[in-house]
Amino acid sequence: MSRARQSMYPAPPSASHWTALEQCSYALQSSCVNVHEAVEVLHEATVDLPRLASIVQSRRMFDLVTEPDVFSAQRALANEMSPQIEELIGRAEDGLEGLKQRERALRAKDPFLLASR
Repeated sequence: MSRARQSMYPAPPSASHWTALEQCSYALQSSCVNVHEAVEVLHEATVDLPRLASIVQSRRMFDLVTEPDVFSAQRALANEMSPQIEELIGRAEDGLEGLKQRERALRAKDPFLLASR
């Protein structure tokens, strides 16, 4: 028959060993609680991060346009729109002149018509 294997510990663990092991267990449990609380704080601080990242990205997009580029775009837009605006102003002036001629014709037709109002 074979002999029983000899233990590497010469004697059973002492009471102080169990106390030290229990204190280590409590310290580990306390560390786990601290880590859990830190994770919760980190989550609360970063839960809005995707929205903030999109805001910052949008802000960067506007920061990429320089002031001279903005002025150049304004001038180009003004040059593009000015003929249309001038045409509309001319049409409005022509319409106003037509209304003035109509008013003169009506006054000539019956001078008392507009004076009674």
